[in-house]
Amino acid sequence: MNVSSWRKKSLWSISSRFIAAGLAFALNSLLAKSMSKDDMGLFFISLSVAWGGSLIAQWGTSILAVKWVAFAQVNGDSKATRVAVWSLIIFTVLQGLPVALGILIFSGLSLKSLIWAAWVISISLQNLLPEVLRGFNDIKWASLLSGPIPQLFSVAAIAMAHFLLKDVGFEIVAPLIIISSLACSAFGIMIVISRAHFTFQLHSYRGFLIESTPIALSLGATYILSQADLWACGTLLARSDVAVYGIAQRFNAIISMPMMIFGSVVMPTLAELMAKGDLKRLHSVVSRGTFITSVCTLTVYLGAGLVGFPAMRILFGEAYTAAFPLFMILGLGQVLSAVSGPNGYLLLLCGQQKAAMVATLAAVVVLVASAWFGGTYFGAIGIASASTLALTVQTIWMWTQVRSRIKISSHFQWISNWRDV
Repeated sequence: MNVSSWRKKSLWSISSRFIAAGLAFALNSLLAKSMSKDDMGLFFISLSVAWGGSLIAQWGTSILAVKWVAFAQVNGDSKATRVAVWSLIIFTVLQGLPVALGILIFSGLSLKSLIWAAWVISISLQNLLPEVLRGFNDIKWASLLSGPIPQLFSVAAIAMAHFLLKDVGFEIVAPLIIISSLACSAFGIMIVISRAHFTFQLHSYRGFLIESTPIALSLGATYILSQADLWACGTLLARSDVAVYGIAQRFNAIISMPMMIFGSVVMPTLAELMAKGDLKRLHSVVSRGTFITSVCTLTVYLGAGLVGFPAMRILFGEAYTAAFPLFMILGLGQVLSAVSGPNGYLLLLCGQQKAAMVATLAAVVVLVASAWFGGTYFGAIGIASASTLALTVQTIWMWTQVRSRIKISSHFQWISNWRDV
């Protein structure tokens, strides 16, 4: 990929992330002003359940989408590309149906369980389609579909409800967001069809499971790692405290944004370089990306430390300013993750799914134990500290695995010649 192409793709990814972040803040601000803190807490818990269910429905398809499509593109095999794309989409939908049914069976037939079940399907498709386009190296549409477009649909729906209805609760907000997600997915499928026409020929499902299961377990463990602190809040603390913690998590997404941008831009390139066995260029791409990501992440963290408190007060109200110290604690883990490099991406794309899974499971064990202790004796501050500790364990473990298994150094290294960046 030439420098001009890199810059263009990076610009699309960066601008899309910032637009999505702005729309996300607008959405959360509307939700905080429209719903009670108890409903806000229920919303965050429900979203967490739906995302967890969608991970089961996808079962590793989001990573395989980049890998399979990129490999088929490198080999110039259009038939293999179509088979890969539609196998992943159909498998995701079919796997989502029993997950949704399971939610209805175990949670009982209620409005809340129906919302969770529908949310699982909508999130699964919404997450998969951008990764399919990323496999085509179409960073423009992948970036738009993974952030700005779904956020714009959601903001528009909630804004109309906020201004047209007197009382906006969870029962109104959640269905509107699900409808927005499905509309976004329909738009994404139209774009995918223009890249790969539909085919009834599918991959072997058994072969898919063999390759996807370690990825799915690793991603599932990563999800637990990212959400178990919120679940601990829901178990140990009041629902209003869950709402405050949820706002801290939303702000924490700003700190992880540079790493997410780096991953969204380079994942297809990493897959291509691994397919070609070009470890020298792989190391070059990773080292330059880690340098830029580390500098940007630290800058964002320090800047957020200066303006985060007044921003929370303006956007969400005085009641949510208690989220600021939680946000600062959670952000430390993201800074360390950025400095260590994109180790999770490397392990998953380079066939080291089991190593990634073991590292993440170890971090989950640390989080569960420390979150229970921290939440019991120190409240939300203790849970946030436990989350940062667990992420640190995962980060260091994965970094050592990349060095020993892939034989490259992914961590921050000073680049004195800025032209190399």
